[in-house]
Amino acid sequence: MDRLLLLTLSCAWLLAGSPVSAAPPKPLKALLITGGCCHDYPVQKELLKKGLEQRAHIDVEVVYQGGTTTDTKIEVYDDPDWASGFDVVLHDECFAAVKDN
Repeated sequence: MDRLLLLTLSCAWLLAGSPVSAAPPKPLKALLITGGCCHDYPVQKELLKKGLEQRAHIDVEVVYQGGTTTDTKIEVYDDPDWASGFDVVLHDECFAAVKDN
């Protein structure tokens, strides 16, 4: 009986000391860059965004540029700080014929 009481009091003490009102962590900020030739990017961008946000603590911002060709230089890369403010960048794109590194 004494052990059970000691165990109960110990658990109550531990729980009382835990921060119950701590703010939840912020979700990861992800940038999904998509577009180009040979795949159904309009559908993929929606599926990827929805699937990731349902399965992980993440907010996904989508940049869909470039149409359906492989030779389009997309505008997002013109800004030297294009990835600033994001925790992770996901690339789902096909611009294989662009020669500008």
